[in-house]
Amino acid sequence: MAKSPQTVKIEGTNSLPRDEQHGIGHSKFVQETPQPAEPAGTLMVTSRGTHRISIGMNDHLLTPGMALWIPASTRSPHALAASTSHPSTPVPVVFAAGVVHPGPFRLPTGPTGVLMSSEIQHAVLQHISHRLMHGCDQIERLGLCLTACTRTTIDIAATIAAQHPLPTHIPRAQTEQIKTVARTLREHPADNRSITSFAAEIGVSAKTVQRAFRKELGMSFSHYHTVARVLYALERLTPQSDLTALAQSAGYRSVQTFSHAFRQHLGLLPSTVQRTSHSLLAAPAPALHR
Repeated sequence: MAKSPQTVKIEGTNSLPRDEQHGIGHSKFVQETPQPAEPAGTLMVTSRGTHRISIGMNDHLLTPGMALWIPASTRSPHALAASTSHPSTPVPVVFAAGVVHPGPFRLPTGPTGVLMSSEIQHAVLQHISHRLMHGCDQIERLGLCLTACTRTTIDIAATIAAQHPLPTHIPRAQTEQIKTVARTLREHPADNRSITSFAAEIGVSAKTVQRAFRKELGMSFSHYHTVARVLYALERLTPQSDLTALAQSAGYRSVQTFSHAFRQHLGLLPSTVQRTSHSLLAAPAPALHR
Protein backbone atom coordinates (compact mmCIF):
# COMPACT_ATOMS: atom_id res chain seq x y z
CA MET A 1 0.00 0.00 0.00
CA ALA A 2 1.33 3.45 -0.93
CA LYS A 3 2.43 5.66 1.92
CA SER A 4 0.32 8.77 2.51
CA PRO A 5 2.25 12.04 2.25
CA GLN A 6 3.06 13.65 5.58
CA THR A 7 1.43 16.93 6.47
CA VAL A 8 3.63 20.02 6.13
CA LYS A 9 2.83 23.17 8.08
CA ILE A 10 4.93 26.32 7.73
CA GLU A 11 5.05 29.25 10.10
CA GLY A 12 7.03 32.30 8.96
CA THR A 13 8.22 35.56 10.47
CA ASN A 14 9.43 38.91 9.13
CA SER A 15 7.51 39.05 5.86
CA LEU A 16 9.21 40.89 2.99
CA PRO A 17 7.70 44.00 1.36
CA ARG A 18 5.92 43.20 -1.88
CA ASP A 19 8.64 44.59 -4.15
CA GLU A 20 11.26 42.41 -2.43
CA GLN A 21 9.43 39.14 -2.82
CA HIS A 22 11.10 36.61 -5.07
CA GLY A 23 8.63 33.78 -5.46
CA ILE A 24 8.78 31.15 -8.17
CA GLY A 25 6.05 29.05 -9.69
CA HIS A 26 5.98 25.30 -9.82
CA SER A 27 5.79 23.35 -13.06
CA LYS A 28 7.33 20.20 -14.42
CA PHE A 29 10.28 20.01 -16.80
CA VAL A 30 8.92 18.51 -20.03
CA GLN A 31 10.14 17.60 -23.47
CA GLU A 32 8.41 18.13 -26.80
CA THR A 33 7.59 14.42 -26.69
CA PRO A 34 5.65 14.07 -23.43
CA GLN A 35 7.43 11.86 -20.90
CA PRO A 36 6.94 11.65 -17.13
CA ALA A 37 9.20 13.75 -14.95
CA GLU A 38 10.82 12.40 -11.81
CA PRO A 39 10.36 14.80 -8.87
CA ALA A 40 13.26 14.46 -6.45
CA GLY A 41 12.05 16.97 -3.92
CA THR A 42 11.96 20.62 -2.94
CA LEU A 43 14.63 22.84 -1.40
CA MET A 44 13.06 25.45 0.88
CA VAL A 45 15.11 28.65 1.17
CA THR A 46 14.51 32.00 2.84
CA SER A 47 16.29 35.30 2.39
CA ARG A 48 15.05 36.82 5.66
CA GLY A 49 13.39 35.75 8.86
CA THR A 50 12.98 32.22 10.13
CA HIS A 51 10.40 29.47 9.70
CA ARG A 52 9.41 26.44 11.74
CA ILE A 53 8.17 23.79 9.35
CA SER A 54 6.18 20.92 10.84
CA ILE A 55 6.64 17.61 9.03
CA GLY A 56 5.25 14.49 10.62
CA MET A 57 6.16 14.53 14.31
CA ASN A 58 9.11 16.94 13.95
CA ASP A 59 9.54 20.71 13.73
CA HIS A 60 12.24 21.70 11.24
CA LEU A 61 14.07 25.02 11.24
CA LEU A 62 14.56 27.16 8.12
CA THR A 63 16.86 30.21 8.31
CA PRO A 64 18.79 32.37 5.81
CA GLY A 65 21.91 30.30 6.52
CA MET A 66 20.19 26.91 6.61
CA ALA A 67 17.87 25.63 3.87
CA LEU A 68 15.58 22.62 4.23
CA TRP A 69 15.56 19.69 1.81
CA ILE A 70 12.14 17.99 1.57
CA PRO A 71 12.06 14.80 -0.55
CA ALA A 72 9.16 14.28 -2.96
CA SER A 73 8.07 11.27 -0.93
CA THR A 74 7.29 13.62 1.96
CA ARG A 75 5.15 16.12 0.12
CA SER A 76 4.51 17.01 -3.53
CA PRO A 77 6.07 20.35 -4.61
CA HIS A 78 2.65 21.62 -5.79
CA ALA A 79 0.97 21.01 -2.43
CA LEU A 80 3.98 22.48 -0.61
CA ALA A 81 3.91 25.64 -2.73
CA ALA A 82 0.24 26.14 -1.95
CA SER A 83 0.94 26.24 1.80
CA THR A 84 4.05 28.43 1.63
CA SER A 85 4.22 32.19 2.27
CA HIS A 86 7.08 34.61 1.68
CA PRO A 87 9.90 35.08 2.41
CA SER A 88 10.36 31.31 2.07
CA THR A 89 10.79 30.15 -1.52
CA PRO A 90 10.29 26.56 -2.67
CA VAL A 91 12.89 25.57 -5.26
CA PRO A 92 11.73 22.39 -7.04
CA VAL A 93 14.38 19.81 -7.88
CA VAL A 94 12.84 17.82 -10.73
CA PHE A 95 14.66 15.37 -12.97
CA ALA A 96 13.18 15.33 -16.50
CA ALA A 97 12.91 11.86 -18.00
CA GLY A 98 15.41 11.33 -20.80
CA VAL A 99 17.41 14.47 -19.98
CA VAL A 100 18.75 14.08 -16.46
CA HIS A 101 18.10 11.52 -13.74
CA PRO A 102 19.35 11.09 -10.16
CA GLY A 103 22.29 9.02 -11.43
CA PRO A 104 25.21 9.33 -8.96
CA PHE A 105 23.38 11.74 -6.66
CA ARG A 106 22.40 10.17 -3.36
CA LEU A 107 19.96 12.75 -2.07
CA PRO A 108 18.72 12.50 1.55
CA THR A 109 15.62 10.32 1.80
CA GLY A 110 14.12 12.35 4.65
CA PRO A 111 13.74 16.07 5.43
CA THR A 112 17.10 17.50 6.41
CA GLY A 113 18.89 20.81 6.92
CA VAL A 114 21.24 22.02 4.18
CA LEU A 115 23.93 24.64 4.77
CA MET A 116 23.45 27.52 2.34
CA SER A 117 26.93 27.31 0.85
CA SER A 118 27.97 29.81 -1.83
CA GLU A 119 27.44 27.10 -4.48
CA ILE A 120 23.83 26.50 -3.45
CA GLN A 121 23.13 30.23 -3.10
CA HIS A 122 24.42 30.88 -6.60
CA ALA A 123 22.48 27.98 -8.13
CA VAL A 124 19.27 29.07 -6.37
CA LEU A 125 19.70 32.65 -7.61
CA GLN A 126 20.26 31.38 -11.15
CA HIS A 127 17.15 29.23 -10.92
CA ILE A 128 14.94 32.06 -9.60
CA SER A 129 16.25 34.75 -11.98
CA HIS A 130 15.90 32.45 -14.99
CA ARG A 131 12.25 31.76 -14.21
CA LEU A 132 11.50 35.44 -13.51
CA MET A 133 13.20 36.74 -16.65
CA HIS A 134 12.04 34.10 -19.11
CA GLY A 135 8.59 33.21 -17.87
CA CYS A 136 9.28 29.49 -17.69
CA ASP A 137 5.69 28.67 -16.76
CA GLN A 138 4.68 29.31 -20.37
CA ILE A 139 7.93 28.77 -22.25
CA GLU A 140 8.92 25.42 -20.80
CA ARG A 141 5.72 23.88 -22.11
CA LEU A 142 7.40 24.24 -25.50
CA GLY A 143 10.55 22.62 -24.20
CA LEU A 144 12.57 25.82 -24.69
CA CYS A 145 13.81 26.30 -21.10
CA LEU A 146 14.70 22.71 -20.39
CA THR A 147 18.48 23.03 -20.71
CA ALA A 148 18.94 26.11 -18.51
CA CYS A 149 16.53 24.95 -15.79
CA THR A 150 17.97 21.44 -15.74
CA ARG A 151 21.52 22.80 -15.35
CA THR A 152 20.67 24.67 -12.14
CA THR A 153 18.75 21.62 -10.91
CA ILE A 154 21.89 19.51 -11.36
CA ASP A 155 23.99 22.09 -9.49
CA ILE A 156 21.55 22.17 -6.55
CA ALA A 157 21.14 18.38 -6.39
CA ALA A 158 24.88 17.73 -6.58
CA THR A 159 25.65 20.18 -3.77
CA ILE A 160 22.89 18.82 -1.51
CA ALA A 161 24.13 15.26 -2.11
CA ALA A 162 27.72 16.25 -1.25
CA GLN A 163 26.77 17.73 2.13
CA HIS A 164 26.45 15.93 5.42
CA PRO A 165 22.74 15.98 6.48
CA LEU A 166 22.16 18.49 9.27
CA PRO A 167 19.70 17.65 12.10
CA THR A 168 17.86 20.99 12.23
CA HIS A 169 14.70 19.42 13.64
CA ILE A 170 13.29 18.69 17.07
CA PRO A 171 10.46 16.24 17.88
CA ARG A 172 7.11 17.42 19.22
CA ALA A 173 5.63 16.05 22.46
CA GLN A 174 2.20 14.40 22.43
CA THR A 175 0.83 14.46 25.98
CA GLU A 176 -0.10 17.76 27.61
CA GLN A 177 2.23 17.35 30.60
CA ILE A 178 5.30 16.67 28.46
CA LYS A 179 4.26 19.40 26.01
CA THR A 180 4.46 21.87 28.90
CA VAL A 181 7.99 20.82 29.84
CA ALA A 182 9.20 20.62 26.22
CA ARG A 183 7.74 24.04 25.40
CA THR A 184 9.58 25.60 28.34
CA LEU A 185 12.88 24.04 27.26
CA ARG A 186 12.41 25.27 23.68
CA GLU A 187 11.23 28.79 24.50
CA HIS A 188 13.44 29.35 27.56
CA PRO A 189 16.53 27.16 27.05
CA ALA A 190 18.46 29.10 29.70
CA ASP A 191 16.09 27.67 32.32
CA ASN A 192 18.48 25.34 34.13
CA ARG A 193 16.01 23.67 36.46
CA SER A 194 16.53 19.95 36.94
CA ILE A 195 14.21 17.23 35.69
CA THR A 196 13.15 16.75 39.32
CA SER A 197 12.01 20.37 39.52
CA PHE A 198 10.05 20.14 36.27
CA ALA A 199 8.48 16.86 37.39
CA ALA A 200 7.35 18.38 40.70
CA GLU A 201 5.79 21.28 38.83
CA ILE A 202 3.53 18.99 36.78
CA GLY A 203 2.87 16.62 39.70
CA VAL A 204 4.73 13.47 38.64
CA SER A 205 8.05 11.80 39.43
CA ALA A 206 11.32 12.49 37.62
CA LYS A 207 11.32 8.86 36.42
CA THR A 208 7.91 9.39 34.82
CA VAL A 209 9.14 12.48 32.95
CA GLN A 210 12.31 10.71 31.79
CA ARG A 211 10.33 7.71 30.61
CA ALA A 212 7.85 9.94 28.76
CA PHE A 213 10.64 11.87 27.03
CA ARG A 214 12.22 8.66 25.74
CA LYS A 215 8.87 7.26 24.62
CA GLU A 216 7.41 10.39 23.01
CA LEU A 217 10.52 12.22 21.85
CA GLY A 218 13.03 9.42 21.38
CA MET A 219 15.65 10.99 23.62
CA SER A 220 16.44 11.78 27.24
CA PHE A 221 15.42 14.98 29.01
CA SER A 222 19.01 16.29 28.98
CA HIS A 223 19.53 15.48 25.29
CA TYR A 224 16.29 17.23 24.36
CA HIS A 225 17.40 20.28 26.36
CA THR A 226 20.69 20.35 24.45
CA VAL A 227 18.94 20.12 21.06
CA ALA A 228 16.51 22.86 22.13
CA ARG A 229 19.41 25.11 23.13
CA VAL A 230 21.30 24.60 19.86
CA LEU A 231 18.24 25.19 17.66
CA TYR A 232 17.22 28.22 19.74
CA ALA A 233 20.65 29.71 19.01
CA LEU A 234 20.57 28.66 15.34
CA GLU A 235 17.20 30.37 14.90
CA ARG A 236 18.67 33.65 16.18
CA LEU A 237 22.10 33.43 14.58
CA THR A 238 22.81 36.32 12.18
CA PRO A 239 25.99 37.92 10.79
CA GLN A 240 25.60 40.62 13.45
CA SER A 241 25.11 38.23 16.38
CA ASP A 242 27.29 38.63 19.45
CA LEU A 243 28.18 34.99 20.13
CA THR A 244 28.79 35.65 23.83
CA ALA A 245 25.31 37.12 24.29
CA LEU A 246 23.74 34.41 22.12
CA ALA A 247 25.46 31.68 24.12
CA GLN A 248 24.16 33.14 27.39
CA SER A 249 20.59 33.45 26.05
CA ALA A 250 20.71 29.76 25.10
CA GLY A 251 21.88 28.81 28.60
CA TYR A 252 25.64 28.44 28.11
CA ARG A 253 28.19 30.07 30.41
CA SER A 254 30.85 30.54 27.72
CA VAL A 255 31.22 30.76 23.95
CA GLN A 256 33.55 27.75 24.08
CA THR A 257 30.92 25.52 25.72
CA PHE A 258 28.26 26.82 23.31
CA SER A 259 30.45 26.25 20.24
CA HIS A 260 31.29 22.73 21.39
CA ALA A 261 27.62 21.79 21.87
CA PHE A 262 26.67 23.44 18.55
CA ARG A 263 29.37 21.51 16.70
CA GLN A 264 28.53 18.24 18.47
CA HIS A 265 24.93 18.48 17.26
CA LEU A 266 25.27 20.05 13.79
CA GLY A 267 28.85 19.24 12.87
CA LEU A 268 29.50 22.95 12.26
CA LEU A 269 30.76 25.86 14.32
CA PRO A 270 28.37 28.79 14.93
CA SER A 271 30.81 31.07 13.08
CA THR A 272 30.57 28.85 9.97
CA VAL A 273 26.79 29.14 9.84
CA GLN A 274 27.03 32.84 10.73
CA ARG A 275 29.05 33.53 7.58
CA THR A 276 26.28 32.09 5.39
CA SER A 277 23.38 33.77 7.22
CA HIS A 278 23.03 36.73 4.89
CA SER A 279 20.43 37.56 2.27
CA LEU A 280 20.47 35.49 -0.90
CA LEU A 281 20.60 38.77 -2.77
CA ALA A 282 24.15 39.25 -1.45
CA ALA A 283 25.30 35.75 -2.40
CA PRO A 284 28.65 35.48 -4.20
CA ALA A 285 28.87 33.90 -7.64
CA PRO A 286 31.57 31.22 -7.54
CA ALA A 287 32.66 29.24 -10.58
CA LEU A 288 30.66 26.02 -10.71
CA HIS A 289 32.35 22.93 -12.11
CA ARG A 290 30.23 20.80 -14.39
